[in-house]
Amino acid sequence: MSRRAKRRLADNIVSAHRKACEAGNRELAHQLREALVIEVTGFGHGKEDRRRNADDVIGALDRHRKHFERDAS
Repeated sequence: MSRRAKRRLADNIVSAHRKACEAGNRELAHQLREALVIEVTGFGHGKEDRRRNADDVIGALDRHRKHFERDAS
């Protein structure tokens, strides 16, 4: 994704979340996942994300599950 295309806060959160997962930083990844959900759903600021393709957001949620849910058992 080009710099110009990364206009949304959610895009930056997804990028930071990816780095936290790769670093194995569970707590930071968890907080970023929560922030992503809040940003995309519009909870707390009266607007919702209008992206046409939510693959990056869904990918972040899947990435979180793959990196950290296996450790929870």
